[in-house]
Amino acid sequence: MLILALAVVAITGSFFLQQSEHCCLELPLPWKGTSLALPETCLSRTVFGISCPGCGLSRSFVAMSAGNVSDAMRLNAMGPFLYLLCWFQIPYRVAECFGLGRSSPLWSHARGMLSYTIWLVLVGLVSAWIARLCFACD
Repeated sequence: MLILALAVVAITGSFFLQQSEHCCLELPLPWKGTSLALPETCLSRTVFGISCPGCGLSRSFVAMSAGNVSDAMRLNAMGPFLYLLCWFQIPYRVAECFGLGRSSPLWSHARGMLSYTIWLVLVGLVSAWIARLCFACD
């Protein structure tokens, strides 16, 4: 249930937020074109001055919701993949909650693939992070 809630919040939030000119995210407010700038949330970037493997994911999700795949890839290479994975999680987790499809062989295959997907995401995030750090040093 927690993963379902997180996926819904991530996808919903990506449609409401927008990227500002200063590279931070903003929540548009309903009066006179104002918006609320969201604070920096990356402890690694704030304390050490280097990005973490998840840096850029929120902005990547916002770009994906706006249909801008190239910007999403530039912000975090794993962003579009995780965005699609979040979309997949919503019907999957709803079906899990209601016990739908459990007798299907396809369902058991999907459950088995979940652990591989988690490792693939972790390896992908760390690999993209290392590549970003290496190319930033050039």
